[in-house]
Amino acid sequence: PMYILLAILAVTDLGLCVSTLPSVLGVLWFDARVVGLVPCVLQQHFLHSFSFMESAVLFAMALDRLVAIRFPLRYASVLTGPRVALAGAVLGMRSAAITAAPSLNLLKFKYCRPGPLSHAYCLHQDMIRLACSNTRFNRLYGLCIIMLAMGSDVLFILLSYTVILYTVLAIASARERLKALNTCV
Repeated sequence: PMYILLAILAVTDLGLCVSTLPSVLGVLWFDARVVGLVPCVLQQHFLHSFSFMESAVLFAMALDRLVAIRFPLRYASVLTGPRVALAGAVLGMRSAAITAAPSLNLLKFKYCRPGPLSHAYCLHQDMIRLACSNTRFNRLYGLCIIMLAMGSDVLFILLSYTVILYTVLAIASARERLKALNTCV
């Protein structure tokens, strides 16, 4: 299961790189300083989706370690390959779904002025800054999904490692404690 999660994380990181590649290469190779609306919206959607996916996969990896240390005898039956692959697919759909609404909403906005992007690729914040329409929904929704999705992932990662540490410290033998901690590294 951990290898499947590592593969999903590698694909996610590759997706992050590939989603920024077109505009970065356009700027560096062709000195292209203008990006169209639809390519910019697509790029920021994939960039943010893969960012949320990365956070979710790191949470799933922490959960994997928690099950391995807390329930070692049930690990093989709880976290099977198909279950982990299904969880990866669900996390991918979750990541794409939570960024879909603000991304589609960006297409409805009126943009009255061109402006520079803060990076060589499109970000949601840059597009909101350039819009002349009411962007309240996107601003609030963006803040909420960052707080709920990534914030909850970080919170659960911290919680799982706290439980792991508590479980490891309850082991009597120092040698066994070290062996259990090495499982997390």
